[in-house]
Amino acid sequence: MNWFTPIVAPRRRFRVTIGSDWAPIWSYEDVMRKDAASVYGDLLPLFLESNLNIVNLECVLGNRGAPIPKAGPALCGEAQTGIAGLKAAKIGVVTLANNHSMDHGPESLEETLRLLCEAGISPVGAGMTGEAAAKPLLLTRGPGEAPLAIINCGEGEACASLDGGPGANVYNLRVQEKQIADLRDAGYLVITIFHGGREHAVMPPPYVVHGLRALAEAGSAAVIAHHPHVPQGVEIHQGVPIAYSQGNFIFRRGTPHYYLNIGYLVHLDIGSRKVEAVAMTPYRMEPEGTKVLAGEERAAFLKDLKELSGYLSDPKAVESFWNAFADLYGKGEESLYDQLRSAVQRLEEDRPTALSYWHHYFFAPAHREYFSDGLKRLRLGTFGDSPEWAREWVRKWKEREQ
Repeated sequence: MNWFTPIVAPRRRFRVTIGSDWAPIWSYEDVMRKDAASVYGDLLPLFLESNLNIVNLECVLGNRGAPIPKAGPALCGEAQTGIAGLKAAKIGVVTLANNHSMDHGPESLEETLRLLCEAGISPVGAGMTGEAAAKPLLLTRGPGEAPLAIINCGEGEACASLDGGPGANVYNLRVQEKQIADLRDAGYLVITIFHGGREHAVMPPPYVVHGLRALAEAGSAAVIAHHPHVPQGVEIHQGVPIAYSQGNFIFRRGTPHYYLNIGYLVHLDIGSRKVEAVAMTPYRMEPEGTKVLAGEERAAFLKDLKELSGYLSDPKAVESFWNAFADLYGKGEESLYDQLRSAVQRLEEDRPTALSYWHHYFFAPAHREYFSDGLKRLRLGTFGDSPEWAREWVRKWKEREQ
């Protein structure tokens, strides 16, 4: 398999197309309200021709509940617009193990689940109990073809299912490794979808690389990830395709930053018992909808992504990228102190929000790892020592404008 070789599926193959963060809000709300299908632009035929389509629903739907205290925005989309938008592209499955699946409280999650199920769209990755959130989605195919199991887990942050309560299925490597292995041994072809990592980073943190490879080694047929809002590299690990971040999809906020408006679909062509081919379709989010990258822009993006992907094989390079991101956009040494001081000050001003920040910092791996690594580097006197070549990549991914 090769991520960078286009594929055309023979009829005997079953194609799964996976998109990343999707929400009927911001600049795409009016577009979808007027014509739901138009937001997909020339990507629409790829969905209509695919056997199974999956996106990550990055908000709640409907009007139940109220915004919860959290570190970040509470996102809610109009029910009718959201369901129409999903159905227009034949989306059959939405993943919910993310940091927005309970943004307006348990009532909003319950309403979102109801709306999806009534529309014939299968949710996975969140539920009204921890057991329901962790339950994989099992799908049958034709005679002689291995059934599919979709596992969705994520860091969850303020929307995580805690102590068996409502919310998103929390990423726990040992738990998911066993779940994957059990399903594989039962004859299922397992697709694992992860939502986590550090937002806006050009390269996944070391703990994400380690974790997603472990999910592949446990028996996943493919491991696909999102949450950073920018595209990250891909690899084939022990025969298993891994996409570390697809970037954004139907999630355009109107920012001028180039890589916040660039992403890629993942296509898995599945034979009777295995993933036989994998490919990506890169696109750009424009005001009127998405558009497939073409010509020189496509070639340049794929060249950069291929070069970035090459660094994944070098643990020292992955660490250098992570350190460079912390040095430049983790906002440097003083920011470590500032963030902690600010969180303490919030306790006096708004205790519920302050506690959500503290929980965010020390529960969510992306933030816990940032503080842990940053404090270690401060103690060792190595904070700020990241190489310039890694900083150049970080600046390009974070600062390039349209």
